[in-house]
Amino acid sequence: MRSPLISIRDLKVHFDLGGGTVWDKVAGGNRARRVVKAIDGVSLDIFEGETLGLVGESGSGKSTIARLITRIQKPTSGSILFNGDDITHERPERIARRGVVRSFQISSVFPNLTVKENLQLGAYTRSDKAGIAQDLELAVGQGVHGLSS
Repeated sequence: MRSPLISIRDLKVHFDLGGGTVWDKVAGGNRARRVVKAIDGVSLDIFEGETLGLVGESGSGKSTIARLITRIQKPTSGSILFNGDDITHERPERIARRGVVRSFQISSVFPNLTVKENLQLGAYTRSDKAGIAQDLELAVGQGVHGLSS
């Protein structure tokens, strides 16, 4: 049986907006504790070679999940495994060195650079030049155009 490349279990991000304290009750403030549940119990597996698309309305948590996986944001609870290793509490730069990075929805990051140069720039944390060259060749095979020098 295949093991997932990324495994997310019961991931939650809750924002405590306060309220519900003794002072709130005495002063006539909000008597109920207010909590916004941005992500509440997300679980999913991504296997090597798969592509996952998160679709939803604005504010539905798609970007929050990406920020959690790359540890730009801390989860309230839950776990994130990469290749079987728990990365839930790892520092973002360590996760990036593992090859887990976030890509932004920008059609032209550096318009004065070629597609190949933009991809090479994205590999700045990598030291394996042969691996980078191999990945660029793979991108060509996947139909990425404009990779000429």
